Amino acid sequence: MAKNEDMAADPFFGGLENTEWNACIGTQATEENYVDGYIEAAIELASAVIDKNLVGSRDTLAMPILYNARHGLELSLKYAIGQLVDQGVLPSRHEVNHDVMSHWRLLDRAQLGDEALCKIVRALGPFVTSLAQIDDDGQALRYPEDREGNKSLEDRSLANIVRMRNGVTIMGKILEQMKYRIKDLGEERATGSYTAECSRKDLLAIADMLPPASEWGEAPFLVAKAAVMERFSIGSRKFSAAADVIKKSPEMRLKIGLQSDLAYLTDAHAVFAIEQWALRHPPKAPGNPLGLDYFASRAQLRTMLDRTDVAGPVNDAIIATLSPDEIADLATIFQIGREKWFGEHYAEDLERTRNATPWATASGSR
Repeated sequence: MAKNEDMAADPFFGGLENTEWNACIGTQATEENYVDGYIEAAIELASAVIDKNLVGSRDTLAMPILYNARHGLELSLKYAIGQLVDQGVLPSRHEVNHDVMSHWRLLDRAQLGDEALCKIVRALGPFVTSLAQIDDDGQALRYPEDREGNKSLEDRSLANIVRMRNGVTIMGKILEQMKYRIKDLGEERATGSYTAECSRKDLLAIADMLPPASEWGEAPFLVAKAAVMERFSIGSRKFSAAADVIKKSPEMRLKIGLQSDLAYLTDAHAVFAIEQWALRHPPKAPGNPLGLDYFASRAQLRTMLDRTDVAGPVNDAIIATLSPDEIADLATIFQIGREKWFGEHYAEDLERTRNATPWATASGSR
């Protein structure tokens, strides 16, 4: 009786006793919940019909499957446009409507400045065209008649559930690629290493195509320059702008044979630190990626794993030789390499490390 009374009070949002099934909505939901949810629903519905052999549900679930696929596509395109506007890639949002084709065309015709994203947008073309042809405004898949009283999908008679599932699955993967590429693009643009035509990822690819900077102006450089201009559809002036950014980025300039100075760590002390690192982390056993001898005795194994006999002297040597600022510098470049942080943030990462280092006082001032 209590449960029936609870359902009568609010049949959809009352009663939270089964907490493992509580879904985050409203204030706890995100736009991505909507973007991902409808695509997921379309795939799950199609899979239920096929996998459970629900032959009798083919006709009743065909429209919900297609509607969810189309609505997921619409939301994904709107999400992409909104994110790119926030990043400054696009100047303004699309007008408010449900026309998936016009939303896709905005992306396809815009100067996105990223080769990978442009390819992803182009790959969506066939899916947008197919769904826009049967429902250009989000109505035909929801109602049996349009606003004028005409039968929806009157030029169609059959739709295959297996083909639907395959189509929405592939489309969902493309939309996921687009979402994550746009997220990455936003992080890359925060480094400042990009041009209007080329993203940071593009510039890294360009740097890989170019010979060392010492050879720029020679024949191999001119050949590489022509290849870059053709691949990224840029002229000579735009190429020069891209080259200027490459020469300023620590990661990119290294690809063309240019080095970047560290703020504190000297070359000699960098070599010393590497030598000390090698003492603490000796080469692994040949043919054994883990570097362990599985036939060693327990005592031998413990000795190989427990490097405190080396760690102590190594740490002491580092602290005695390097200044606190050099140690902070060393820690910073180590983290940049290990975590694959952007080298453009080196200065701010270094300052944060300097302010947080516990060894600044432990080693004394020099």
